[in-house]
Amino acid sequence: MKKKVILFALAGSVLALASCTKSGTTTSGSNDVTTTITSTVTTSVTTTEEDPVIANYTVTVKDIDGEVLLDSLELSTVEGSNSIISDIENAGYEVISEDSQYGLFIKSIAGSVIDNNYYLAFNVNGKPADVGASSYEIKNGDAIEFEVQCLNTVEYGGQLDATDILVDKIIYSYLKNELPNCIKNDTTYASSDYWTYMTINALTDNLYDFSYDQSIIKADLKESIENVDLSTLSGANYGKYYWTAKALGYDLSSFSEVYKEHIDSISTQYSQYVTPFEIAPAYGLDLTSDNLKTLVKDAQLASDQYGIDGLAWQIAALAPYDKYHYTILDVLNRRDESNCTSNALQLIDFAALNVNPRESDYEVEGLDLVEYIIDNFYDETTNLVKVYKTDEGTNMSTNQVYAGLVSYKIQRDKQKAFYLFA
Repeated sequence: MKKKVILFALAGSVLALASCTKSGTTTSGSNDVTTTITSTVTTSVTTTEEDPVIANYTVTVKDIDGEVLLDSLELSTVEGSNSIISDIENAGYEVISEDSQYGLFIKSIAGSVIDNNYYLAFNVNGKPADVGASSYEIKNGDAIEFEVQCLNTVEYGGQLDATDILVDKIIYSYLKNELPNCIKNDTTYASSDYWTYMTINALTDNLYDFSYDQSIIKADLKESIENVDLSTLSGANYGKYYWTAKALGYDLSSFSEVYKEHIDSISTQYSQYVTPFEIAPAYGLDLTSDNLKTLVKDAQLASDQYGIDGLAWQIAALAPYDKYHYTILDVLNRRDESNCTSNALQLIDFAALNVNPRESDYEVEGLDLVEYIIDNFYDETTNLVKVYKTDEGTNMSTNQVYAGLVSYKIQRDKQKAFYLFA
């Protein structure tokens, strides 16, 4: 499949080929494939009288969401170099390349997104280049541009349409521009922003490459995670503690012991709203318990008390136990304009049951669920979703929309059931 879509991409623009260098094997991007990721390592070239400048030019790099990472960066190339890649690296910016049957092509420059559905197009003076970046002979005054573009588009025989590409832009804008704020403003594991940590963990587990500042997280949450008295946990805070600690990489052995005792102590008919959150960590911890089996059944009663919203919670939390296939088609994709949380949670439900909510069977009033959420909450000026116009990206409802979109993306790209809560 990868070979096919790269050929399609070549028809529209030349992939940015890189120079051969040091390699290492890793899994990355949006597909379950192993690729050779190569950071090009070039010996620094110092301009001297023996190595005169032969060309001055500029380089611009645009990310998936249109953000300009390098804005007409002025570079010079010298005799013996004439390499765009070397010049960019010598200016202090990271270049990541991937080995392919076509040679090495550039995956990322200056932190641009890495996702196997996308590539860096290579343009010279406003037009697609006829050769790759490593083969291009730089000319004085050239304006070089690298731009992240989708190679898996429907128009070239791929899978992603304009809505899917927009979803990816929204997610990566969130990771770059809103996630740091969410992390910085979150001061306790019990905050609603634990949704942020579930999202981080989901992306990391599914091999998407993105960066976030662990030092900021640990500085803000160190005391609440490391010094919390586990015996004081109650209700939904079991789930909140679990996800925050898991995303931060903390040892969960002590929590697991306390948590098992708690599960065994809960009385039956415990049909409270928090039940799905409370028992969801059991799946991730591989916990088995007779009482847990009863709780899984009792948790279904949450929908009787809390309607669509309660049903969305329980399906998302308990789908790993395979208890919901008989009701899924009857309840999913209902619209509740008064409660955006329900709509976002349905994306998690679809992902948990490996169903694409964009199929025509699930359209309501001519819109699929993803289109509905974008129509209602997307701000095209920022490439972000905001449930409330004054939202700075840190309230629970907005974070739930992002969690829903991430769940959809993972199910769509990986073609597998995805359980955000487990």
